[in-house]
Amino acid sequence: MFAVMVVSMMGERIGTVWKKWPGYSEDCNMDHEHFGLDVPQNLCVTTKVLLLAATFLLNHMFFEMS
Repeated sequence: MFAVMVVSMMGERIGTVWKKWPGYSEDCNMDHEHFGLDVPQNLCVTTKVLLLAATFLLNHMFFEMS
């Protein structure tokens, strides 16, 4: 599992962005990943949306082959 800890400018932990690769499936001829975003429930909605967008950006920049 690949995980990136997200911290604020003050150094406090805000959340974690993670990626898990379950493996190649011969049955479906698929290769897929699971991404997750773990953040506190009381975090500002704007910050949650920015972290979600960052998760998609990390996937696009580092894990997409096309």
